This record gives sequence, structure tokens and C-alpha cells, in this order.
Amino acid sequence: MAGIIVPTQHQTVTAASSAGYVTVTDSTKFYPKAFVWLSNTAGTSQVYCQVTDCPDSTHVGLRILTDPGTDPSQGQRAKGPNYGRSDVSAFNAGGFLDMEEQLIYITNADNSFSKTSP
Repeated sequence: MAGIIVPTQHQTVTAASSAGYVTVTDSTKFYPKAFVWLSNTAGTSQVYCQVTDCPDSTHVGLRILTDPGTDPSQGQRAKGPNYGRSDVSAFNAGGFLDMEEQLIYITNADNSFSKTSP
């Protein structure tokens, strides 16, 4: 299975929506299937997410990864579904999107990669 190594990124979030998109300066540095941390500017709230899509150069779609039986108020992952995009509007006041260097697997039969679809 082919893959690409994506570099570490740190972007400021200027807006976040209930539709699951955050607005950043440059979304071209993020990749679908990558794992990221979304945090508020104070650093008091953070969630572990997976990038679902990058529809244009300033938006990143996110799914908050969940872990059944945990308590998000204790810094653990939230309960809920693990598909689609998640409501990230709680971060609309601003924050940061951080991605560590990682390997993204390419699962398309022709080894192509699309940033607009998972």
C-alpha cells in the first residue's frame, strides 16, 4: 500500500463551524486522513481529530475522534460517532490546528490522492 509522509504543521484557526469546517490561513498543508489536534487559544480545551477533506485553500473538514465510555471534561475523547464531520463551532473564537509529521496511506486502487475526498 502506497503512502505519503506529511510534515508537521501549525496553523491559526480564525473561524470554526457547526458543519465541521475550520478556517485557516493555508489548508494546502493538511491532508485527508491525517490526525490533528484542535485547541483553543488559551490551550485549555483540545480535541483529537481526523481531517476529512480540504475543499479549498482555507478550509479543513474535521471529525472529532471519539472513544466510547470516556469523559471529555477529564481531557479524554468525547462520546459519539466516528464518521462524517463534527461540530467544531466551540472553537469559533479562535485557536490552533496542529498536525504532527505522519504517514498517510493512499487507499485508491490507482494510488492517486485527492485532498477533497477521504
